[in-house]
Amino acid sequence: MKCLSYWVLISGVSKHCITVDQRAEIQSLLSEHALSNCNGCKSPLNVDVVHEISETDKGREAIDGVKYRRAIGNLLYLSNCSRPDTAFSVSFLGQFCQNPLYAHSVAVKHVLKYLKHTEDLRLTFPKSGKCLISYCDADHAQNKYDRESFTGFVVLLANCAIVWGCRKQQRVAMSSLPLSRNIMLSR
Repeated sequence: MKCLSYWVLISGVSKHCITVDQRAEIQSLLSEHALSNCNGCKSPLNVDVVHEISETDKGREAIDGVKYRRAIGNLLYLSNCSRPDTAFSVSFLGQFCQNPLYAHSVAVKHVLKYLKHTEDLRLTFPKSGKCLISYCDADHAQNKYDRESFTGFVVLLANCAIVWGCRKQQRVAMSSLPLSRNIMLSR
């Protein structure tokens, strides 16, 4: 059962709730990137810091794309399965998979340090409550690279996230309302 619960993500079942977490996956990812003993950080990503590092000579150095894409793939798995709090960070960093720079690898390490700090977080699905609520928001062209917007959404059932995501919009919009509407309808 322990091996099965690792892949299925279910860490606990009781009369009142089902708990989903990926602590083992996070610890494996941290050890793969030699960050098992690192100090954690409290935020998943500061995009402005990525832009600042990108402006320096060291920040513009190319890095090993295979290792970067592997890290993004692992983070994407975590984000899609049990960590909605990292959805924007992973989506933002995923756009640099073709030509990653040193600045982007620093940002990936920052996300990993955030996971270290928050590895005890988990999703808990209560058996009671049937209220369905959805939230959606767009940043309206805050991406300094191409001015395209990122839109994020979350759907809650009984105050627990059941569907979430973040994606870069393909069109530039004049306000964030059409972007928010489009992301909810495209799901």
